[in-house]
This record gives sequence, C-alpha cells and structure tokens, in this order.
Amino acid sequence: MLVRNNIGRDFGAYRAATLHLALEELRPERMIYLNDSVIYIAGPGLDSMIKALVQSDYDAVGTYENHEFAHHMGSYAFSVAGKVFTDVQIRRFWQRYRPYDIRPHAIRKGELGFSQCLERCGYQVDIVYSADKLALRLDKMSISELVATLRYVPYGALRGYDLGPLLKGAQRTGQMLAGNPKSKRRRQKRGKDPAILDQESRTPTISEFGRFSAETKARLEEAEKNASVAIQIRQETLVNHMIGTIINGSQIHFGFGLFHRVMDSPLVKRDLLIRGILLEHDCARILEHLTPPRREPIMRELLNRGRAVNVRGMRRFKLRNGLI
Repeated sequence: MLVRNNIGRDFGAYRAATLHLALEELRPERMIYLNDSVIYIAGPGLDSMIKALVQSDYDAVGTYENHEFAHHMGSYAFSVAGKVFTDVQIRRFWQRYRPYDIRPHAIRKGELGFSQCLERCGYQVDIVYSADKLALRLDKMSISELVATLRYVPYGALRGYDLGPLLKGAQRTGQMLAGNPKSKRRRQKRGKDPAILDQESRTPTISEFGRFSAETKARLEEAEKNASVAIQIRQETLVNHMIGTIINGSQIHFGFGLFHRVMDSPLVKRDLLIRGILLEHDCARILEHLTPPRREPIMRELLNRGRAVNVRGMRRFKLRNGLI
C-alpha cells in the first residue's frame, strides 16, 4: 500500500505507483490500473470485466474509449501486459508526465498521451465496452425492446424529440425499397376492362385455381418481405440514433445507461449528475433492476455531489474549466 498526497488525479496516482514498483524491479504478468472516480457494482458484470482485463491477448485493454480532444483509451479501469509495464519507452512516459489537478491536463497529457505512447510503441489495444460491440447487441433486439432501451440514452437526446416522423419515414422507405404489392394490385385492377373483370369473377377451373393459389402465396411472401424490410430499417434507424448520441464524447458518461443495461458494465461514473449528463430519475431508471440495498448507496453517492444548477462564483468557474 502506497500512501501519498492526492496530487494529479488518477494519472498522478498511476505515475507514483508505477515508478515506485519499477524501482523494486517488479515484472508482473499483467498490471491492472483502477481508480475511485467510478463505482464498481459487484456481480457477474464485474467478474466478467476483471476477467477481460486479466486474460486478454492484447497488449493493453481499456474498459471504455473516449473521443474528447482525440480518440484515446479511458483511464478509469485498464490493464497492460508485463512487457508493456517494463517497456523503456512506456517507463519514460511515466517519468516525464507532470501531474496536475486540472482535468483537461489529465486527459490531454495523461489519457491521450498514454494512448499515443502505446500506439507509437506498436502495442495492440482492445476495449471491453466499445460502441461497435454495443451496436451489435442492439441490432439483435426487437423494435419493442429498442423503444424500451431509449430511456437509457442520456438526457436531452430524445426528450422532446418526435419519434413518429422518424419511424414513419423509415417505414415508407422500407416499403419503397421492397415494393408495395397492395397498391400495385389496385393499379392493375383499375386498368382492366369490364370483360376481363367479369371473366375473373366466375368460378375458376381446377387449373386456374391452382395458378391463383400460387399467385396468392407469392403475394403473401412478397408482403412478408416488405414488412421485414420496413421493420429492419426502423430498427437500424433507432440503433443509429442511439449510437450516434453516445459515440463522439466520453462513452463511460454518455453511454452509461446503454452499456450497463445492454452489456452489463459494472462501472458507474461518480460525476454523472454534477456534469449535467443525466438527471436523478435517469439514473434511477438505469439502476432500477438492482435491489434497494445495492441501488440506494449508489444513488445517494450521485445525488450528494449535486447537479450543475444555479452554480455561482468560484465553483462555477471550476466546473467550466474542469477543476472539479
């Protein structure tokens, strides 16, 4: 156990621990970095996350990725292989990193700088909870399941947004691509003369009935195909909308609800409310499946930090500039 002043946020602590263990010539098989800016929900999800960090064949594994400033691996929970930990260039990164308590510095020089160092060294990086993996899970859901999942998308993404035109437009597109046999039959019927219509209204022969049955079956199959295409387009429209909402920023923040409920991610960022990403009832809905003894301490931790409402003076300055 290493006791030190809390200087430099998570990367300041990572730096101190890494350099301390390096002096002792530690050569681990795998090194896991975890910090306390997230809450870890005990259960199968946490077991799976630790297993992914420990047993991966990749040189480095992050739990989340981030597109803030530039693409990089999130620092909340990640692991590196032993060869990465002992690499001279990686060690030089830790030695040169200067820990400050300013959030943008920790992101730019810490998270982003470390990811860029891994890339320059040619190491392969994987992400446990990535947007592409989430999208594949969402693609397998039905329309009703996707609509239910919309409540886990961050505040402001779909509230006040009329989904009716979105889904109706997708349905019309699907019908246009697959063709609409009903309207086609109407057009054909309007174009026939009375003699042909009278001929069709009489009792058919056995051979005619056989042909009619085959045509009816083909029309039903075409109708099913039309419906399937329309449903698929509506599903993809919803999935694209949800993924587009969370993908371009910090995915542990904006994708918290989706990753937790769809992929069983055990990580809850402590600053979800104070940064205005979610509201109280958003978090309550996302965590509603947990038993009260497990859910209530998490909710109280989030609530006690407050939200950025009516914030004045120095606290407002610190929030805007990433100092808290």
